[in-house]
Amino acid sequence: MECFADTQEPMCTFDCDAEGEPMKNRPDIDPAIATASLMVRREPRGSQSRLEQSAHLALDREIARSVPLARTLQGLGHLWRSRPNKMSQDELPSLWQSSQKADSYDAFLSHTWWTPGYQKFLSLLLRSYWHFAVLSFAVTCLGIVIMYVFDILPMPLTFAAEFAQWRYEIPCGPWATISGFVVSLLTLLSAPSFPCQRFAVFMDVACIHQTDMRLRERGIYSIGGYMTVAKELRILWSV
Repeated sequence: MECFADTQEPMCTFDCDAEGEPMKNRPDIDPAIATASLMVRREPRGSQSRLEQSAHLALDREIARSVPLARTLQGLGHLWRSRPNKMSQDELPSLWQSSQKADSYDAFLSHTWWTPGYQKFLSLLLRSYWHFAVLSFAVTCLGIVIMYVFDILPMPLTFAAEFAQWRYEIPCGPWATISGFVVSLLTLLSAPSFPCQRFAVFMDVACIHQTDMRLRERGIYSIGGYMTVAKELRILWSV
């Protein structure tokens, strides 16, 4: 399948136009814009192409940038839910400014912009911070049990435990379940803001310039180099 680079959509060396239709078949697109959007597909000037020189596997240290994974998950995954093709030219530079220079990556995040951002946000959030949610749930339930023991919280419900020769009605309450769920959910959503170890990742929309065509081209051609200095590759797969 041949895909066409779109100046309004990141990582279109891998993905087609966001609407699912190549730009060359869309008469509603201005020819000048369509021509400019294909510039990233042209081979670099010189006696040899980047592929022949294996330059696509070299790290372009001048523009190599990373973004903390936690930052991509803050604001309910604002970076994942944002669509660059819907942003103005004044808003796009903020994506680049959210990243900083880097020499290596803890993980290279591979994904498609066809997948809704909230799905990738939830996947990365649970993968990275599930232990915070479990710990907060356990601590909350322990606190509720202690309050039960000292009669601080009422137990309005009963549980009938029947055995062969006797029957017990055990008082209980919904507080552990309700409080545990609420606290663990809030902890999970706020965990990206906790001061913890920095996990630097490559996220295309933040680490490849979205407005400067020259920097954008260099960034796209350097994707192979970025992957060579990443400790792991995470593929956000969706069906």
